[in-house]
Amino acid sequence: MFRLYRFAHEQSVSDPLTGLANRRLLLGRAEYLAQLYSRTGQGFALFFVDLNRFKQVNDRFGHHVGDQLLIEAANRLSQSVRQSDTLARNGGDEFILLQPGVNAGDASTIASKLEAMMDRPFMIEGHSLQISASVGCAVFPQDVNNVEAVINLADSRMYERKQEKRARQS
Repeated sequence: MFRLYRFAHEQSVSDPLTGLANRRLLLGRAEYLAQLYSRTGQGFALFFVDLNRFKQVNDRFGHHVGDQLLIEAANRLSQSVRQSDTLARNGGDEFILLQPGVNAGDASTIASKLEAMMDRPFMIEGHSLQISASVGCAVFPQDVNNVEAVINLADSRMYERKQEKRARQS
């Protein structure tokens, strides 16, 4: 009975493909940190990471290779996080990283490092796949002071970054 409960619990808070936290778990942790930090004056950074050219990989090589790419991207991102961080798959080819104790100055450096990390080719089933990532970030409470607004701002900044990259490639 306990194994069944544990399995059900893991399924409710983790992404079945990558094994990362899911959005539900990430939101819970972000809400907890927001409540804690509103009293202490500390903050956290929330990063939206979107894989560029992922659709082309799926279209050209199939969903199996796309799934393997998502797993490898999750592994690569996992190598850059601290034990206190939460890395989640938001769905599709989007990931969210929640980092406690990070200020705005550090956040821009971290965002650049995340993008650089994803620029290296991925070797999947004999294919060298060159993708990139667009990363948007927002910092609580420096940018905004509630979780929903932090998420929306990070997501918006990720899309702005994606548009900047597209404009440079044109």
